[in-house]
Amino acid sequence: MNIDNVIFIVTEDVAYGELIQHTLSKQKSMHVILFDNADMCTKSLHKKPSVIITDYYLNKVSGLQLIQKAKSFYKNCFTILISEDGAHSFSSFDDERFIKYVDKYIVKGMDDMEEMMNALSYS
Repeated sequence: MNIDNVIFIVTEDVAYGELIQHTLSKQKSMHVILFDNADMCTKSLHKKPSVIITDYYLNKVSGLQLIQKAKSFYKNCFTILISEDGAHSFSSFDDERFIKYVDKYIVKGMDDMEEMMNALSYS
């Protein structure tokens, strides 16, 4: 990743968001911005983030909907969707959007930060 990389983190779980932000901020080439709601993230898409990391469950929209909107605005953005568990039952409509818009799916747990760092090193 180069010095101009902007990473958006979108989660209503502020403590988890700060953990991700702290972990990623250790990388000198990353500028990490934390949002506690999808609306603020959407209003900042003009900054053309290279990565958006979002929880699946957000208050007004799902993380999947946020990713879809972000990709329509800036298609080169690498997206990571995070979930509490891997047991989502996506409808066929969600499956199509999931495959088309989500670059990496991570389940919260013991290895989530390592998995995130690995995904970012290959994005």
